[in-house]
Amino acid sequence: DRLTPKPVGPAHHGGIASTQQRQARFCSWEHFHLPTLGASALHTAVWDGSVSVVEFLLRAGQSPDSADDGGLTPIMLAVMRHNVVTMRCVFRDGLAVRRNLVVDEGGLLVTNLLLSCGAQIDLEDAQGVTPLRLAIQNQNLNVLQIVLNHHQLVATPQRHDFAGAALLLAVDYEAEEVLRFVVENEYAPVTVCDAAGETLLHRAIRRRSPQLMELLADLDPAGDNLTAVTAEGASPIHYAARFGSRREVEIVLLCFTRAFGDLQTLEAAANPLNAIDRRGVTALYVVGTLGVSSNRESGRGIADAEADADADPEDGVDSLENRDSKAQLLLQYGAQLFRPGFLTARCLAPASIASGSRVVLPRRVRRCLEIWLVGARVERHDAEGEDATHDDGQETQTEGNASLTDLCMQWVASVAFLGHSATLLTVMICAGYAHSVVPLLVELPLYRWSLPNLLRQLEEFARSEPSHELTLQLHDELLAAWRTIGS
Repeated sequence: DRLTPKPVGPAHHGGIASTQQRQARFCSWEHFHLPTLGASALHTAVWDGSVSVVEFLLRAGQSPDSADDGGLTPIMLAVMRHNVVTMRCVFRDGLAVRRNLVVDEGGLLVTNLLLSCGAQIDLEDAQGVTPLRLAIQNQNLNVLQIVLNHHQLVATPQRHDFAGAALLLAVDYEAEEVLRFVVENEYAPVTVCDAAGETLLHRAIRRRSPQLMELLADLDPAGDNLTAVTAEGASPIHYAARFGSRREVEIVLLCFTRAFGDLQTLEAAANPLNAIDRRGVTALYVVGTLGVSSNRESGRGIADAEADADADPEDGVDSLENRDSKAQLLLQYGAQLFRPGFLTARCLAPASIASGSRVVLPRRVRRCLEIWLVGARVERHDAEGEDATHDDGQETQTEGNASLTDLCMQWVASVAFLGHSATLLTVMICAGYAHSVVPLLVELPLYRWSLPNLLRQLEEFARSEPSHELTLQLHDELLAAWRTIGS
């Protein structure tokens, strides 16, 4: 038996529809669709690659952006069709065929036709996927080339240029083929950035993708991205210090070496590793202060406005092993904790001394001391499954080196106008609570004349263990500042 087509439209009810009405109903969403899929006639023609049928439906009034029940548009189907045809060819007869040799001419013609009729490639389906994202994610260079050629001069409020936006998406999806294709064919430069000022290299570092970083370095022989900064003034080395592992830091350092030569031979002010962001901090300072939010939130003295400003909510918590590894790399290439001149201006200059005989350490210096004298030490012992103290309550001693107890005793002797409180602090330190009084000691003003002895004791403590490299670097910078202004 043959199935008799069901009449559609007003004629079924006795009305007479005009030619225009019948044509509109023929191409409408409601009257021609597959009920189980919600796919219109246009969707079906696109999936079949029938260019003539697609062209007829579009001329008849079908919207190129009509979506099915899941928000799938015709151009999305065209991209998906290309993926299916490509994969069929790749694995034909059990043999692998190179993807760039497979061309779905029908699908490409349909894609070009839809774009020429105003199809939008930024419409999201129910899962939030757009045709552009799908093409980039699957690295469909043929489809992407058609889209880029059509939209090369199109600008939207959300992005400055289309090809640049495609590059940013390519980094997000780690689509190396797309990156190379767009840059080498000069659709967009490798130096594009997003609204926050993040370059492709910044975003690759955030994704911890060494492969993308190396590719971007090859595409940027001039090294322009190395010195590019975000809206917050953060350079790629800041991002590597903050978001990356040792590998990401290492790649950025190698790129710097290729661009600027041996960084260790440069003066501190000329070394790009010592550039500061808008917060005024260097990459080494970022590394050294990672993962210490709990210290700031514990109500101790350094939880003030400047300390909070130095900490970014996205910094997260880094492992001690990774943090120390990144710090060692940066130190090997001449990185410093503070920009040149910071300590002399903020810490030891006569203008910062209230009575001409006292010194108040900057908050950032106090923050470093608290983290490295207490926090890092406690965390390291916890990680190793060791106790921070002996059973008798005394701090662990390393033969031939100063202990934290010795450092704290020297600090008490250096505090200005401590009065009778010195006795209480001394008792606490000798009773094995040196780590508990450090946050208080670093907040107190010091006698100016006591700084040389205190710095000497700090150096002895820093040299007591190899893991105290950051503390030793802080000592060296404080000592250099002290020698600069004299006693």
